[in-house]
Amino acid sequence: MIYLSLSKNAVHILAAKKTLLNQFQSVVYSKEFGTNLLEKGKVTNIDVVASAIKETLLGLEEKKMLEKEIFLILPQESFLTLRTVVPPDIAPSAVEAFLKDKFQATFRLSLDDFQYIYFSKSINDETVLILYAYPMLELEKLYSTFNLINLKLVNLLPETVGYFTLFEKTLSLTKKENFIYLKFYPSYFQAFLFDSFGYLGEPDWYLPVIEEQEKPIREKILEYESKNIKFHRLILSGPKADEVRQDIFTKSVGVWTNPLRKIIVNFYQDYLKMLPFDNNQTFPVLNYDHLLGAFIFVFNNKDFNFLKKTFDYQSKQKVIYFNLPKKEILIFLGSFLLAFVIFSFLFNERKQLPSINLFSLKSTTTPTPTPTLTPTPTIIIKKEEIKIKVLNGSGVAGKAGEVKKILEKAGYSQILTGNAEEFNFKITEIHVKKSKTYLKTEIKKILTDYTSSFKEVFLDEQENSDVIIIIGTDFK
Repeated sequence: MIYLSLSKNAVHILAAKKTLLNQFQSVVYSKEFGTNLLEKGKVTNIDVVASAIKETLLGLEEKKMLEKEIFLILPQESFLTLRTVVPPDIAPSAVEAFLKDKFQATFRLSLDDFQYIYFSKSINDETVLILYAYPMLELEKLYSTFNLINLKLVNLLPETVGYFTLFEKTLSLTKKENFIYLKFYPSYFQAFLFDSFGYLGEPDWYLPVIEEQEKPIREKILEYESKNIKFHRLILSGPKADEVRQDIFTKSVGVWTNPLRKIIVNFYQDYLKMLPFDNNQTFPVLNYDHLLGAFIFVFNNKDFNFLKKTFDYQSKQKVIYFNLPKKEILIFLGSFLLAFVIFSFLFNERKQLPSINLFSLKSTTTPTPTPTLTPTPTIIIKKEEIKIKVLNGSGVAGKAGEVKKILEKAGYSQILTGNAEEFNFKITEIHVKKSKTYLKTEIKKILTDYTSSFKEVFLDEQENSDVIIIIGTDFK
């Protein structure tokens, strides 16, 4: 698949092609243009944008990486974004109607005229929904653009979802904090504001780079502090980020600064290994962070599809595709067919029975049938699909890597490692989603030789991982 990002006057590409060894052959490429491709996040001219995309894709033909399916990343300003707290007493079936009313009240527009998707996240007792809506008329332009150059648009993602993905693993599961995602370009800074739930929906910052480069950022931060919004961390990315000294920058802006490159090395190294480059080059994270974030997000959310409700761009008629419950339909059809067969058999048997003289019947003893015991079905674990995160909470270097090797030996492959927030965990913890509680017994069995007891915790269903293991000091 090709991950393609459109900005005001540039096209950026990450081509990731799966190999026979289940790895990815990858290449990145970008091209800037003298004319605007987007204006306020909208396509300026279909022919111009199609031509720019085609010209950029020519750089992939030499490497035989050109594919037809396009995953498109668009600037945040292309979308209308609604963020709302979910009332605790609302029924799940009423959430969509609730969002439509909120959208209408906020933007004075009907959500039916937009392609949309929303994300939900719960921390403690609070659940927040973040909805991204893209105009149907603009989506028609995108389909027409890619149709002109014989490419297929298969998915869409706001850039802020990719940015949030790149530091989500560093967040506390129980504590709410505010973050600045700052991109440092040669002549300006661009900042996006997040909290532990996701994108805040606040206007993005565009600040000029001056001699005292941290001064405009500090002034903005103080402006938000006057509104009782305090930022706890600043994630620093962008082409010029490597030129910044972390300690001096932190002191100047007044917010603890985390360079994105360090976060990637500590928490997302496994994804970089999946995207090898020629000549042992490393992935240019700071220039293509939005594409890397999109790749990681899609890899961990294979069912995600912004375009699951779409329209036929040729006829310009809206066509809604529903995700029908396949399992229930199959059960219904199977039951219907079985009932039909049984009914037909009994009907035929009845027609063939001879006349019976009831007075000539003799009393007979019918033996009691022996009940048949139905065996308990064995759960088949598709280990290659299970996502496990191993966090070192013991303070002993290398423990997370040791546990990863143990799990890999047992057949699991999607394993990420990192450090826990603290190194004072005395008892090893196993966090498992309620929907996959059977994994708890399986994991405990694998690790039983290394610790005698485990603290068991249920994991939020919204968590990317199916299992999180926090290694304590009891782990041998």
